[in-house]
Amino acid sequence: MKFVNKDDDNDDIDAMIQVRLYDTEENEFVDLETDEDDLEVEISLDEGETVEEKFLLELPVEDIDDSSDRYRLYVKVYEDGDEEVVCRDYEDDEYFKEVKIDKESYEVILKDLEVTTPVPCGEEVEVIVRAHNIGKNDEDKVMVTLFNSELDIDLDSREFSLDEGDSEKVTFSFLTPEDAEEKTYTLKAYTMYRYKESTEAYREESEAYELALKIEGNCEAPEDEFGASIDAELGSESVVAGEELVILGTLENTGEQETTYVLSVEGYDSWAELDDIEPRTITLEAGEQEDFEVTFMVKEDTEGENFFTIVAEFEDQEEEQEVSVVVEAVSDVTGEAIAEHLRKNWFIWVIVVINVILIIAIIIVARRIVAAR
Repeated sequence: MKFVNKDDDNDDIDAMIQVRLYDTEENEFVDLETDEDDLEVEISLDEGETVEEKFLLELPVEDIDDSSDRYRLYVKVYEDGDEEVVCRDYEDDEYFKEVKIDKESYEVILKDLEVTTPVPCGEEVEVIVRAHNIGKNDEDKVMVTLFNSELDIDLDSREFSLDEGDSEKVTFSFLTPEDAEEKTYTLKAYTMYRYKESTEAYREESEAYELALKIEGNCEAPEDEFGASIDAELGSESVVAGEELVILGTLENTGEQETTYVLSVEGYDSWAELDDIEPRTITLEAGEQEDFEVTFMVKEDTEGENFFTIVAEFEDQEEEQEVSVVVEAVSDVTGEAIAEHLRKNWFIWVIVVINVILIIAIIIVARRIVAAR
């Protein structure tokens, strides 16, 4: 709609625009679904300026008929504050446009959707919707479906008839799972209509209408369908650099399904070389466990605490277990090392030698005394 300020005496006009739909048979304005605030607009126009405004009118789903001349769209424009002065009723078509209403032949929609939310796990949810036949034809059979795959919900209402313009309230109820994840779920509801007796099937289905259901509180942790745990320990009391290291491990299936695991190790390259993993692939029933061995060759220059990680891969998942290994350095007892030790600790060795000499002298004296007797 275009509006022009033609007033030569006023450079600026603040005006109001209002639109309404009129029913000439009922002699009253139609109650539209559009909010009242969206049916009127404030505008400001300079002299000679033109403004274009758009209005979106949502018709009620009931009591609206097909017609090319029954409904009129009225537009009222007035300068702010002068409505009572400048506005009056006109029959002239300059002030209204006839509106043609053309319904679909078959159409059933949903309105007034309600859902119990939030709701704890294990508690009842109630969903209420209203089905409206806004098509031109009566419907012998209509059904409403409620669906959400995460909550395993796939519910159908009872079948019911809907004459043109009629509506029906439909209620669903279900329990939320006790182990549901605490979050907001999207429920989808849609209508099925235009039933054909010969095929016993619905030929039309509405768009999906969404309801937000928040689940929180009293929820149990779900059992994992797949899972694993790893235990590992050293195969010997000590680990020596340059020697073989054996790790004894146990893998357990903590999930609910038979699972195949592939074993590997990481993080050992700096201090050891991998020799073998036996077995590398293990298949376990739920709750079953099996032993495995990991063999390394420890590098000769390794000492102190070192780490590596055992990894079990399964069903696009991983379970890891870090293992700590303390490596003893190789003993380096050579002539050069002994000489260096004596050089640094000569006074200790002098004391040791003197003590040895004294002990020998005491023994000799003691023997001579015994022999003299």
